[in-house]
Amino acid sequence: MKAENRLYEVILTAVTSAKYLRVHLSSELSWNTHVDITAKKATQSLNFIRRNFSCCPARIREQCYKTLFRPQLEYALSVWDNTVKRNTTKVEAVQ
Repeated sequence: MKAENRLYEVILTAVTSAKYLRVHLSSELSWNTHVDITAKKATQSLNFIRRNFSCCPARIREQCYKTLFRPQLEYALSVWDNTVKRNTTKVEAVQ
């Protein structure tokens, strides 16, 4: 018989990944999911900047890059930065 995990009489379900403080944690202790999602969101932000600010002066585009794009890639970087080559290449490809 399978044992149920309970917390204050609430049955806890097992998951393969979870999001906590905008960091995606996997049950395999791998950062692949987090890097994939972060790279996708950063690419969307970069495309938004390119579409909507292409006619603006370089100073404005630079400010948009620094406020909309870069923080997405740098958030919690110290946690998952020491990672495999695949993840590093994926992040660098977005930049």
